[in-house]
Amino acid sequence: MASPVIDSPPDALDRVYAQSLFELAQSMGGQQMLEELADEMDQFEETRGQDEQVTEFFRSRVIGATDKQAVLERSFTGRINPLLQNFMMLLARKERLDRAWRIFTAYRIMLDEKFGKVEVDVYTRYPMPQDQADRLRDRLQSALMRQPILHAYIDEKMMGG
Repeated sequence: MASPVIDSPPDALDRVYAQSLFELAQSMGGQQMLEELADEMDQFEETRGQDEQVTEFFRSRVIGATDKQAVLERSFTGRINPLLQNFMMLLARKERLDRAWRIFTAYRIMLDEKFGKVEVDVYTRYPMPQDQADRLRDRLQSALMRQPILHAYIDEKMMGG
């Protein structure tokens, strides 16, 4: 089983890279392109959670930039959006591929802010019925003036809720 990877939050450099990608994607395809890239970033995150070798490859200081670019090109050509592929190649060339996860996080934050979304984690002792989730979403939207994206988690150790 893969051990969890804990990253620090995005810093200023991560946000600069994310902002550049965000602006380029927006100019190339608007909201549709922005969301397509976010979906592909989510797939990277999912892969990272399932395969420690992916994380090690991205973080490795032993594998050189040229070798990383060659692997990325073979792995991604025709499988991901060319804009995201070129971005990943740039990160590899600049030896910043290890920052990809934090850059993706910064990108998602920008996307959510742009379209008025907010991620909300909800922990309950038992599964929340759909009607309760809908009421909670409505109340949060009224209070926050943003569209909440609920992530429901069950914690059987909770005393209530």
